[in-house]
Amino acid sequence: RLVYHLQCGLHQRLIPRLIMAGLGAPKAMASMTVAAVLGLLGSYLTGWLDQKIGTKKASIAYGCWYVVTLITCAIPSNNVYLQYLSVFMIGIAIGGIGNLFPSMTATLFGRYDFVRAMGVLNPITNIVRSFAFIIMGAGLSMTGNYYLPMAWCGAQRHRHHLVACIDEKQIGK
Repeated sequence: RLVYHLQCGLHQRLIPRLIMAGLGAPKAMASMTVAAVLGLLGSYLTGWLDQKIGTKKASIAYGCWYVVTLITCAIPSNNVYLQYLSVFMIGIAIGGIGNLFPSMTATLFGRYDFVRAMGVLNPITNIVRSFAFIIMGAGLSMTGNYYLPMAWCGAQRHRHHLVACIDEKQIGK
């Protein structure tokens, strides 16, 4: 899932972005802990949504949530409330992607082919998300801040519309 690429980029730069926005290092690090705990809630909420409306619609809803999350992260601001809002939104997103990736795989490949499908998809996902480190590092060295790389990630977020094209007909057993 290409969303891992963006998620990894957001996590990688959360603490430096919060420090640049005026929060001290201890508060910025504590914010990452808060985001991780909020990920538990996000995991539960995404799982609940997945069960209620289906994986495809839940993935589209998650993509919309993520677009707003990227916007809050790309706005250069020293407003503490905006920074806390971005931490909240990132936290919920942390848990969401962890549920939707295996859920979509199970939906498409079925219960018996799930393990084989994940054996192929998981390494591909890890390779794609590793590019976030390169993009964020290159963006920082070119601009001196994290806002332009965040905006670039936001521009790439149009990919979540590809989920709408997925045919949920099971292709596995």
